[in-house]
Amino acid sequence: MARESTIQILYGGSTTGAPTDLSDGELAYAHGSKNLFVGAGGNNTAVTVGAQILDEDDFNSNSATSLASQQSIKTYVDNSIGASAGVTSIEALTGSVNVAAGLGIGISTTGSGSGTLTIAGLTATTSVVGVAKYNSDDFTVSAVGNVSLANDAINFITDDTTTKIIGLGSNTFISGTDGVATSSSGNTLTFGLSNSGIPNSKLANSNINFSGGTGGVEIDGSTSTQVVQLGSTVTIGVTAATATQVGVAAFAATDFAIATDISGYGTVNIKSGGVGNNQLANSSVSFGGVSLNLGETDATPAFNLTDATGLNPSTGISGDIPSSKLDNSGFTVTTSTDSGSFSIGLGQSLGFTGTANEITVEETAGNVQIGMPDNVTISGDLTVNGTVTTINTTTVLVEDSLMGLAHNNSADSIDIGFVGQYNDGAIKYTGLARDANDSGKFKLFEDISGAAYNGTDATLPSMASGNIATLVCKVNAGTYS
Repeated sequence: MARESTIQILYGGSTTGAPTDLSDGELAYAHGSKNLFVGAGGNNTAVTVGAQILDEDDFNSNSATSLASQQSIKTYVDNSIGASAGVTSIEALTGSVNVAAGLGIGISTTGSGSGTLTIAGLTATTSVVGVAKYNSDDFTVSAVGNVSLANDAINFITDDTTTKIIGLGSNTFISGTDGVATSSSGNTLTFGLSNSGIPNSKLANSNINFSGGTGGVEIDGSTSTQVVQLGSTVTIGVTAATATQVGVAAFAATDFAIATDISGYGTVNIKSGGVGNNQLANSSVSFGGVSLNLGETDATPAFNLTDATGLNPSTGISGDIPSSKLDNSGFTVTTSTDSGSFSIGLGQSLGFTGTANEITVEETAGNVQIGMPDNVTISGDLTVNGTVTTINTTTVLVEDSLMGLAHNNSADSIDIGFVGQYNDGAIKYTGLARDANDSGKFKLFEDISGAAYNGTDATLPSMASGNIATLVCKVNAGTYS
């Protein structure tokens, strides 16, 4: 007959741990922990019936086999998840979750039930706290997100090119000097001239040059140039007119009258009665030894124009005018060859004579033309400095037995010889010349065509074997090789 097991409650109250004296099959209930234990293993060991229930508000044991109590779960959610995510209350899984936005955080939802909850930072503006990027030219950010100014000072560069560094938050004193004053109003700094003015020592030009000149004006009692500093007093006056000095003078009422024109200035006029001869430096006129006072009349003046001028009052010019009555009675001729000169009086003849076979002189309608005759004989040497000499003649006679060529060929860079032109249906060239580019060989050539030797070519053309001419020599006696 089988043995029946019994359930024995060994302890209760607030006890939470497992008993240590359970026999196999005996049950014990711990009221404090709400766990049921059973004796097993034959060694009075108590084993928990089902999963163990832990009442830990912070879940520190982190057990993989125990259960959390309802109170522990609610306390953990309220203290951890709700506080960090802005959740103010969790009613139940089927209830509602209230999410409140904090400073700089925006919250939005889409849909319902299984909709989307979006939590994002707000964009910072002048009136809204939010997230923003920083300008690396002005700010720096450390690894922990601390933002600081990249530039903590302001540089001032003055006229002396020296940099003045002023830290942010420091006081900068700006003061004027040398006639410059500063003032401020609100955020405006104003520079201007001081009431005392700019001293002359600070001006590039602090003087003014006054010149009285020759018009009778005086500067500080002198007509010469006066240097006056700004701020000084200048006295401008006039000098009195003298026989040698331009200036101002009073007019004699006996000879002049003054009137006021429309602009109010005085105008000096000669009085209607005129100026008396006694007021004139020269009050008479002399003609041929006869003098007349101004204003007098002489119907028969006793002077001889012929003696005085060589003119007859009745018939005009009587004979030649004597040279003594002329300012210039002749002219000077200067030659260009011997730099000599000679004078010729008026009425004398000046002749132009050419040298036979050298210079001709011709006169046509008062024009004298000096030139060379058709046939010219030059008794001295003839030097031509031009680069090209053209001779259009059929016969050239030269007395010199040796003709010199290539006079300036000091570098042996040009060819030397004779070239002639002929025509066998086309213009061609033949000649005998020394080729400077072929070891100085003399070449007898013909049948060269083209536009060579136009008066400026001094180089032999390229020659083929067909251009080499045949030289026939007749030897009567002697030795040859």
